[in-house]
Amino acid sequence: MEVDGFNENAWWTLPENFDAPLVTFIDEAQEEHIFGHEDLYLRSIELHSNTLIQLEKLFTASGQTRVTVVGPIRAKWWLMDMIWSVKSQQAYHQARGEKMLHRVQNQPLKNADLDDSYSMPEYIFGLILHIVFGKRALEMEMDGVNENAWCTLPENFDAPLVTFIDEAQEEHIFGHLDLHLSRIQLHSNTLIQMERWFTASGQTRVTVVGPLRAKRWLMDMIECEEPASLPPGP
Repeated sequence: MEVDGFNENAWWTLPENFDAPLVTFIDEAQEEHIFGHEDLYLRSIELHSNTLIQLEKLFTASGQTRVTVVGPIRAKWWLMDMIWSVKSQQAYHQARGEKMLHRVQNQPLKNADLDDSYSMPEYIFGLILHIVFGKRALEMEMDGVNENAWCTLPENFDAPLVTFIDEAQEEHIFGHLDLHLSRIQLHSNTLIQMERWFTASGQTRVTVVGPLRAKRWLMDMIECEEPASLPPGP
């Protein structure tokens, strides 16, 4: 397939496809369900989605596996969407995730599949201006958790989401000296940890915990945020 204009035989030759890997966490049962017994379907999922996937088993009581995905941006987000949907406790999202999983296990993804994924940059760009830097907090029900109580529920601290940004992106999103960090956390009902990596590119690892939909919303915003792509204001 052609992903974002890249031929399927050439995507891995472009350095930008290895920037900002996406990370999520799954338990042992979810790993077997998605990737098969002894990760039987891992290679076919990589081939069909034009990505590379690293599975790291963590030695924790819950037996979690960290899933790291690199590849073209839309392919990465499609896989994240599939995994999150399969893990969802809501019947609609779970059924959608199962359909996506069956698709990527058995045949290459097409542009139509990627277009159908839930991530919509134009929608996210509009919301980031109106909500995060606006005068009101995010007006949505966070998986049934009251905005004043989410931090009291242990499940909201499970499976943190992780992404990577460079120095310029950090300043653009979180402000000079992270001026907007506390405000973004308050308005999105999340906690955000930023760790600066001492690398040539000066990347910062961003880790987000909180209600599932809030975490996913922030990941969408961060991954999509490009000032030149913002839609015109009213």
